[in-house]
Amino acid sequence: MRYLGLLVVTILLLFSCKSQSSKSMTEDERALGTKVSDTVRMTSDDSEYEIIIIDPGFNYFLVSRARPRGFYDQVYFETRNRVLVNEWNQRVIQPSRY
Repeated sequence: MRYLGLLVVTILLLFSCKSQSSKSMTEDERALGTKVSDTVRMTSDDSEYEIIIIDPGFNYFLVSRARPRGFYDQVYFETRNRVLVNEWNQRVIQPSRY
């Protein structure tokens, strides 16, 4: 009986040790992620700012991590900004720690 229990546990352990299935990208996402241009411009008519990103891997990062417009609300962005500003201020105040 003891060996049967050990055998069952071993079999369950072997079947549970599988690799995670990877999320497959669509052809459009793959094409956007492998774009040759490494400069991304983000502008808005409502804002006076223009963001220019010069990074070869940014397109792939944006495709893999970006959420649709309206996914996050204003409160989320304000809270996230507050956390990041506090972290930045701590790093400026204590540069030897970082």
